Amino acid sequence: MILVNMSEKFLIHLLGKTGTGKSSTGNTILGIKKFPCKSSTSAVTRVIQAEAGYLGPREVMVVDGPGLVDLNSGVNQSTMDAIKHLIEETKSNVQVFLMIWRYGDPFSPDDDAMLDAMRRTFGPSVFRNCGIILMTCGDNFRADTEDTDVTFNSWCKSQTGTFSKLLRECQGRVVLMENSRSITNRDQDALESLAAQIDSLDPKLATGESLLKDRLAIPTGVIKKCFFFALALLVIVLTWIFIDYAPSQEADARRAAHDVTK
Repeated sequence: MILVNMSEKFLIHLLGKTGTGKSSTGNTILGIKKFPCKSSTSAVTRVIQAEAGYLGPREVMVVDGPGLVDLNSGVNQSTMDAIKHLIEETKSNVQVFLMIWRYGDPFSPDDDAMLDAMRRTFGPSVFRNCGIILMTCGDNFRADTEDTDVTFNSWCKSQTGTFSKLLRECQGRVVLMENSRSITNRDQDALESLAAQIDSLDPKLATGESLLKDRLAIPTGVIKKCFFFALALLVIVLTWIFIDYAPSQEADARRAAHDVTK
């Protein structure tokens, strides 16, 4: 069981696939090496680990764990369940879901499966209320664009597909971070951007309590589908009644006319 001091207002969950730099990001945020990280072809982080620290003046708890999508086994439901349990234990805290991708990696069906699992587990508004995209390997982006006038913001706007959809859901909140620097020479621009975007979250909507309520809500799309299905069913029933009723009315009229002529 992970014990979280309730004075730590912000819980920053490091989420993403295995191998995207989640643990390195956690160390960069805290300014000290708390999470194990190394180059490997298999998952390095095996258990949920929470470490307290500061992001500027903000008291935070950074939560790291196994990837939501493992290299070989698809969506990691045990990690998802562990995060949900932690949120249930910290209902009054602001929950920040830091969705971490490595710059240059293409999005795959596994990414879509992971994001859909997040929506099912934490509600359809999870990214709008709590989500921030963080791209690691910022040094690679700068190397790719050093001879151009492409900014990270313009690059993000030019993307399509899964990334574009997630960026809209996150209300445009995205950070580019360079984790290859030493802890004593952290990417301060990225940290300041991350802090500002955390501050932009609505604390009333980003608490654990709000998340737990939202996951029980019926999505608007489902409500619309049910409405149109009910409307179509009503039209079918009324049509059936009319088809059945009209001939009987005509027969009654004929019988009445016949009786009159007698």
